[in-house]
Amino acid sequence: MTCEIAGIIPGCTAAIVATGIAALLPAAAIPVDMAMAPPAAATLGAAAAGLVPDIETWLDSHVPFAPKPGTPEIRLIDANAAHAMAPFTQREDLRVRGLYDPALDTVYLVRPWSADDVHDVSTLVHELAHRRQAGLADWNCSGAEELSAYRVQEAWLGERGQTGRTDWFSAALAAQCGPRDIHP
Repeated sequence: MTCEIAGIIPGCTAAIVATGIAALLPAAAIPVDMAMAPPAAATLGAAAAGLVPDIETWLDSHVPFAPKPGTPEIRLIDANAAHAMAPFTQREDLRVRGLYDPALDTVYLVRPWSADDVHDVSTLVHELAHRRQAGLADWNCSGAEELSAYRVQEAWLGERGQTGRTDWFSAALAAQCGPRDIHP
């Protein structure tokens, strides 16, 4: 599952592409190894679901991965359900904003979420970028795809005169999967 998180994620495993190693950002994600639908999910409204084709068209010119066939299910969940789906978020200062589960082809967005809020929509952009990444590349670890997804999210926001307030240093560190080469 992929999840978007505001804060630093030390790492996790991949079966669910977690969309967000957001180091102290409003939206981030990371791959996680667990496919399970939250019990209290609500289907996203038609207006918000209508954003997907436009975002997919935008992604066509901003990511190197082809679109997946069909349309993912998009569901709204509360923060407790998101944290249950992404248990690697042990720190309370990490706010999961979105998740992508490739096994169910479902994007989960955390309430409150509004199609009228550019930052909320950027979470959907981030998760849809993970949807394209899922299964198409040999990522070294589940966090490796995060940096790319954050860059896509930032580009989308930038074209709208906004920034994602991404902590790039922390995001880059989180995307490095192997043991750190630290010399005394």
